[in-house]
Amino acid sequence: MTADPLARRPRIRLPEGVLDQVTAGYGSYFERVSRVPARKLASDVLNEEKVHDQIALLCQSLDIRVESLRGKRVLAVGSGFGLFVAVTRIEYGMESYGLEPAASGFDSSYHISREILRENGLDPEIITNARGEAIPFPDDHFDFVFSSTALAHAENPERVLDESLRVLKPGGALHFVFPNYGSFFEGHYALPWIPHLPRWLGRLWVRLWGRDPAFLGTLQFTDFFRTRRWLASRRDVDLVTMGEEIFADRMQTTSLKDRGELGRVQRALAVAHRLLVVPLLTWLCLRTKSFDPIVLTLRKRAVAVSRPSADNQQIYDDNWPQWLDMKRYGPSSRWLRALIGDLIDGRLRGADVKRVLDFGCGEGTTTEFLARKLPIANVLGVDQSSSGIDCANSHYRAANLEFRHQPGNAVFRAADFDLVTCFEVLEHVDDWQALARRLAHATSRYLLVSFPTGRMRDFEVNVGHLRNFRPGEFESFLERIGFRTVEVFYAGFPFYSPLFRDVCNLTNSGGNALTKGRYSFWTQRLGDLIYFSFRLLSTRGRGGDQFCGLFELAGPAESR
Repeated sequence: MTADPLARRPRIRLPEGVLDQVTAGYGSYFERVSRVPARKLASDVLNEEKVHDQIALLCQSLDIRVESLRGKRVLAVGSGFGLFVAVTRIEYGMESYGLEPAASGFDSSYHISREILRENGLDPEIITNARGEAIPFPDDHFDFVFSSTALAHAENPERVLDESLRVLKPGGALHFVFPNYGSFFEGHYALPWIPHLPRWLGRLWVRLWGRDPAFLGTLQFTDFFRTRRWLASRRDVDLVTMGEEIFADRMQTTSLKDRGELGRVQRALAVAHRLLVVPLLTWLCLRTKSFDPIVLTLRKRAVAVSRPSADNQQIYDDNWPQWLDMKRYGPSSRWLRALIGDLIDGRLRGADVKRVLDFGCGEGTTTEFLARKLPIANVLGVDQSSSGIDCANSHYRAANLEFRHQPGNAVFRAADFDLVTCFEVLEHVDDWQALARRLAHATSRYLLVSFPTGRMRDFEVNVGHLRNFRPGEFESFLERIGFRTVEVFYAGFPFYSPLFRDVCNLTNSGGNALTKGRYSFWTQRLGDLIYFSFRLLSTRGRGGDQFCGLFELAGPAESR
């Protein structure tokens, strides 16, 4: 159980005029959004009692005593006006640091937080002007990484979580509290909400309540399932809780703190208690994962658990001839070619693309597709599998097409190709960044890549996958080596992923009629049906687990 913090707490001193300043900025803005008075919003956000509640929740979630926090190093991601950093340093004896961007959002929060630290005898430099997507601290540095209500305001929540884990010590704890847009309440607007509304419909919903939907456009719609997909991509954490039991406990009380919009929640909960429907509502919210907020609490493992890797060379030498029809007629392969074709038609028409390298071409079906899509280009497909190259040369011939057997570690001349492509390969190699650098070295302009993201299924391990990528991971890497993103797809929800991939996981581990051997007439028709469900009924730009992206060399790179 957690112990109460010290009964007599020294007050955090606020510099003269800060309450008025926060009322005029933060308070006035959110008064228009939530219809809660600006002075109340400012008083609540500057109330140090909130920090004590946050520490109590942290200790409850981790089942630790508050005394154990003394001397621990903690980073607050999105530290706002600095109250958490000040209170935890002065009253809990923690070595606290904050991260707050000064250049976006409510830019006064960073500067005011530094004033508050000075007023209380603390070094203002312990709050850094930075974003959670690029945390300026070394690996394995903090005992705790904390964030409250900031994740939905990040440009890339998954990247913030990845960075937070990077700077967390092995055995350390991450504790993030953020809204669940799969719930029935929107906290910024203090309105009822329909779970999992798409953004465009959410804007219409807010407008129907007489509110300006502009602020909604600044938010990321974090929810339980999006968080769980990110968790599935990490093999170096142990989940403690996502907040279900905390939500259930709170539903049993009518004594919520009257902060911000919570007064309205408290009144609605009191009505539910009088109607005796709280147990039913609690069960429904937990069952449908619509509880709010998400209280993501996890520990970083001392040693990451790795999967045994398969022998990629042997797998593909043995199977390329058996997979030829799957690559020609299979719904996943056809759909990937359709995504590639969309990028070429939309972004490369009229571009001066005369030499193309398709690295990891396999049995050659997609390489031949590139040769047809770019008829004035000379297209070279290379692969380390002699079986794949033999298959490609046996089935595909064109004047602008060539296949060549080449080791996987081959080095190409700098800028020798106008376009370098690499489809469904990076997830099979141990050092994907080294391979990406070699491909970047070989292109003078464009790089076109595809791979799976999200949770890795067992059937993917069986065909040699060593990883599935996290959203934003590859784009961030390419930006660091001098490329800009032209267009990317995260395609496939719901029919390709998770539905189709889960079906594959049940049936494909040993091969079936859609993966191995010749396609019969009826197998091709089944493939047509599934393909058109992908093409017509699944997302293309966002929401799915199939990544396909086009990148262009932007200028000098740090180390291509």
